[in-house]
Amino acid sequence: MSVLAFLMMKRADMVSLDGPKPDSKQVETFLAFIAGGLATVATVLAMFVTQRHNMREQRRLRMEAVLNSINSLPEGAVERESGLLPAMVMLGQAHIALRALEPAWEKGKIDVGGATWVLGQVLAGEHSYNSAYGNDPIDRTAIAEAAMLLEIHARKGNFTDDAGHVYFPGYLASCWNRSLPAKVKPHIFRAGVFALITRSRSWWFDRGSGNTIPLVPVEMLIHCVKHDRDRRMRATAICLLDVLQKCFSDHAGQPERSPTLGDHERSVGRASGVQQEEAQRKRASSELNKKKDELRRAEIREILNPWRKWWANRLGVIPECADLVVMIEQWNNGSEAYVPRALRAEPPSINAPAATMQDGVVQVVMENGDRVQFRMES
Repeated sequence: MSVLAFLMMKRADMVSLDGPKPDSKQVETFLAFIAGGLATVATVLAMFVTQRHNMREQRRLRMEAVLNSINSLPEGAVERESGLLPAMVMLGQAHIALRALEPAWEKGKIDVGGATWVLGQVLAGEHSYNSAYGNDPIDRTAIAEAAMLLEIHARKGNFTDDAGHVYFPGYLASCWNRSLPAKVKPHIFRAGVFALITRSRSWWFDRGSGNTIPLVPVEMLIHCVKHDRDRRMRATAICLLDVLQKCFSDHAGQPERSPTLGDHERSVGRASGVQQEEAQRKRASSELNKKKDELRRAEIREILNPWRKWWANRLGVIPECADLVVMIEQWNNGSEAYVPRALRAEPPSINAPAATMQDGVVQVVMENGDRVQFRMES
């Protein structure tokens, strides 16, 4: 605006030291131009402010409609909590969502998919869906809490299930937030590794992946190597990638696959048409996974070139993640020391004597078949 005003004054010889002084008409014209320019600038600024306000208002109305829909669900339903907490994050209330997430997760009132989405949005920080709509940025305290929750539930094996599903924040599987605080990144590394090793290698093989490199945590580590500014974090990611690619190399031993009903039916030649279609679908999916795995292996080979491996080994793994390398190696050797109790095969229980009680008389059947009776005195 000031440049245009100066050029106009120069054009009208109003700034010339040798020329005549500007007359009143020129001054009026110049002032009218300045007033018009300021009015235009004010109009443009008001338009941007109004547009931003309208976007927030439209988003608020949409979120109110979503909340009303959620409130119409039965009290205590899983769908209610699974929709309410993500809505809180989208409304910019990440702290409240995290406060409610842990007890809701422990009580089974939110599904794993909804919980991981909430954690992923908080860990995305300024790149999240929430910040894209003009809400207040998610602060570092909430990000640190989300990272610790991620590790805690990864240790418990909550990101995998018996059906072969793997849950992990989608943002971390496709991107890496390099602006994360340095104290938060080790928690994310540990969460990714625990999501892997809380299931045995045979579980990963049975779900159809075989020796293909799993998406979690490998993809996350690749993005960390490519985009993180901290060289110690990049070195740690490289060291973890090196151990993981050895576990899932083409020459690594494959665990014995447990036979399934489908294997038995095919062995006796009685597979139905539906089962044959399912088998064809699985073969097509397997071929696609193999192609993706080849691309991922090529990307890992490019990252793990000799110079980078030497550089990473020289820097070493950060102390917070030093135990992960040992854990992965022991897990690869078949150890289940890090599998949560809920996922382990329970040892056979000792046969305790069977006891019954009726009318105050206790009858105990011993292992040899003898029966012993005695009366309980009040």
